Amino acid sequence: MALLLISAGRWAFPPRQVSWNADAGVVPSFTRQARAVVSSNPAQAGQIIDGNPETAWQSDAPLPTGFVSRPDLNIFLGKKTAALAATTDGDLNTSAPLLPGVSVEWKTEAPHNLVALSLKAQTDAPLEIWFDTPDQGAVLAGTYDPADNFRFRRFEWSGGSVEAVRLVAGARARLFEVAALGELPTEYAIIDLGGQKPVGTVYTRHWAGNPAVESASLLWSADGKNWTRAADLFPDALATVVTNIVPQQAARFLKIEYVLPLADWQKVQLWEVRAYDQFGHFGAMPEAEPGHVSIGDLMGVNGYWGWGTQSWSDAENPNVGPALFRPVAGHARNYHDLTWDLPTPDTPMDFEAMAAGKGTPAKAWLNWDREYRSWAKTGFHIQASIQFYRFKDTDWRRPTESAYAYGEGFARHFGATTGNGLICSMEVGNEPWEYDAAVYRKILSGMARGAKAGDPAMEVFPCALQAADPEAEVRGPFKNYIGARIFPEHFPLLDGINIHAYSYRTNFWGRREATFPEHPNSTFREIFNAIRWRNHNMPGKKIYLSEWGWDCAGGGEACAHAECVSEKAAAAYAARGVFIAQRLGIDRATWYFFANADAPSSLYTRSGLTGSVSTGFKKKAAFEVLQKIMQNIENQYFMRILREDDEAWIYLLSTPDGRPSHVVGWRPVKGDEAARRRVSVSAFL
Repeated sequence: MALLLISAGRWAFPPRQVSWNADAGVVPSFTRQARAVVSSNPAQAGQIIDGNPETAWQSDAPLPTGFVSRPDLNIFLGKKTAALAATTDGDLNTSAPLLPGVSVEWKTEAPHNLVALSLKAQTDAPLEIWFDTPDQGAVLAGTYDPADNFRFRRFEWSGGSVEAVRLVAGARARLFEVAALGELPTEYAIIDLGGQKPVGTVYTRHWAGNPAVESASLLWSADGKNWTRAADLFPDALATVVTNIVPQQAARFLKIEYVLPLADWQKVQLWEVRAYDQFGHFGAMPEAEPGHVSIGDLMGVNGYWGWGTQSWSDAENPNVGPALFRPVAGHARNYHDLTWDLPTPDTPMDFEAMAAGKGTPAKAWLNWDREYRSWAKTGFHIQASIQFYRFKDTDWRRPTESAYAYGEGFARHFGATTGNGLICSMEVGNEPWEYDAAVYRKILSGMARGAKAGDPAMEVFPCALQAADPEAEVRGPFKNYIGARIFPEHFPLLDGINIHAYSYRTNFWGRREATFPEHPNSTFREIFNAIRWRNHNMPGKKIYLSEWGWDCAGGGEACAHAECVSEKAAAAYAARGVFIAQRLGIDRATWYFFANADAPSSLYTRSGLTGSVSTGFKKKAAFEVLQKIMQNIENQYFMRILREDDEAWIYLLSTPDGRPSHVVGWRPVKGDEAARRRVSVSAFL
């Protein structure tokens, strides 16, 4: 009954367009209105919080002389008064006389750790430097010789605490400056958020640009005085790294601090800092509603012409092609390459001639009807992604008109009401993320409008886009921000939006790795941003998750690249991902890919549900798991959450008429973790 109620509420009336907000999916960083204060070179401080991870603040070098005027580093700064005030004023050009044979002393307030003493002098005889220590008594640390005159010379010390420093001149001398480091020198940036914020997630691109850096750390403070270390950072990490502060804290200040060696001219860089609550830039998980899509309708698989056999698909052979993969999915998505149809984007396409065996303008042998009929014969609903990335955006001389003509012909031929009914959904592009946004919008408008003219029943979706990061449109290799590529005029032409979401995180070392879908930093959570964007701008319309999955070993092939997970983990994540997608209200979730690529291990070559053609499409554990889900609960719907926390995720499923039928649950941990834990759940069924 719950299903019928939601179905009526969602689809009884056409979606209503509301005020458009291109950034409705974006979670703003607390640093958007913040202020950065740095230890040196303040002119570049703003680049730490400018939203651009390619710009950086570069510090000055604390050694040999930069630390002298910094009270946080120089423990002798301002310690002398009267006649010797000039010797600790932080100015290397002011001086005071030293009399021969007279000991001049600089005391620390208590025994103080000291790692180096630096001084500049002019003397006619060696100037002795004595350290009074609590353990060793008076120790001659070195001499400043006439050959050193006017040099700012450093004397390094590893003997621990010092109570006083004494200088004894052997002749008349002038002392310009005495400065001391109590610890290794540091450079830092403090971000003032303007008020206390619930900080639970901090994103830092903290690559120091200097392999000599000793260490780096992230600290937080409520008042700017009392600091708590949140995490150690790896200063050589190239990528942006996410630090989770658990539990989240009421913090106003964040500090990134670098520790440098005792070496001259060492600097550091800090590229970007962003801060959010415990949910990060993905935001909180959306509220759950009783599902409107069965598991069988939700689950799909990505394929392409021939399914890896280099021949027409065969619906009768259960060991290859669509017949092999039908038991794990209700729909199949094809990468329908526009360059297989057209030699240029502006070339007219005659689908009727193709169906009559005359091929396409690009390939004389091609007949998509023959290929798609084999898919449909197995029971697949077919989704075609019209991918045109092999064409450049400048190849489209008349993007709106040419896209309209192709979309109209495609829908008229393959649509359910005017055509052969082989295809139910089409996408305007797969990942045309190198295209200029204005050109893509014209192609989207033209093809969508043409498709609806060709057959109003044909579902039309845009290419895969993301709603989390507007900066992708101006920086980085992938220009795929939804707010720049879907405008209000597209609303009536589209049946929903389209996303790709894989589950990655950047580890401590700044390296990307695959992770479980529930991980708080998993990029799988970009689905949340897309849902918020859809809910605001296109309420009631669908969301297709047209690519998701994990690279793993299995199927007779190893997986050796950094983003691999184990075969066991991938199978666990596949099952969990299906249930999470259904709980989120996703309309279709299409696994990438049907089989491994017949190629060495690299990103996405091991994402198949089976091994490659070379292994005879040997099934992986993920295939077996998805098949069992289809066999046992294909017709079930998400009903409600029974538990969803750090200990367990447990959902209640229902029959099509709304009666509770199954409970599914798991621990949100790595898929290889074997430990069992008893959890409790109370629910009124």
